[in-house]
Amino acid sequence: MTEELLRLSVELWHPNCWTSELAVETGAGVLGHGGVTDGMTAHERCTVHGDDTKQVVAAVETAQASDRISSVREVTAPTRQALFGAPAIGTYSQDIFIKYDVPRCIEPAFRSRGFVLDDYARMEDRKEFWQFLVRTDRETLNRMLDNIRIEHDAEITVQKITPIAPDDHDQVITEREAMLTPRQHEALTLARKRGYYTWPREITVRELAAELDIAKTTFLHHLRTAEARLLAPDSGSESDVNDRTMPR
Repeated sequence: MTEELLRLSVELWHPNCWTSELAVETGAGVLGHGGVTDGMTAHERCTVHGDDTKQVVAAVETAQASDRISSVREVTAPTRQALFGAPAIGTYSQDIFIKYDVPRCIEPAFRSRGFVLDDYARMEDRKEFWQFLVRTDRETLNRMLDNIRIEHDAEITVQKITPIAPDDHDQVITEREAMLTPRQHEALTLARKRGYYTWPREITVRELAAELDIAKTTFLHHLRTAEARLLAPDSGSESDVNDRTMPR
């Protein structure tokens, strides 16, 4: 079998997951930004998000009380309004840094087999949604997924497999554009349409912001975040991840 670089989108559920506790007890969601392992211990940064401050605070407290996590530390200021609304993340968010035992969580099972997180992982409605890059052949891929299912008593559904070839740049850009938030897409589309990227420029950021009836700094933030996501070497840009707790 021939190895390929594959982009893999999966939906999964597994027992003993702390994010399921949050969903059941508070209705909040979680974004996972990937972690590292040190022997039998893993460390990961996550974003807890919800519709209001009370929900986010309750979710963080639920995580802190969970016996599935060794420690939880808040790594930003107290809950603040997120960059974009409920369809994408939830109105309020709080970043946390967690520590847990490797055998109890499923991400290290993917990472140890060569799966690289290609974007943040979404945990909501008692299910998890992951996107990975992995270099392997299809037969080995199926075998690795079966092994993870058995090891973690997990339900793993492959939603999409896309081969990434050297000439797939246009396809990658199209997929990244589909992942932009509505505000990011709106800002980028308007900038293209009004000649912001021509030389010399045909319109200013202030004029573009006025068309959308938002502040110049807000428009510029949406535009720069969209550009960073499209131009990053992988589909998730660090600037986009870090800016999710900025006010709208």
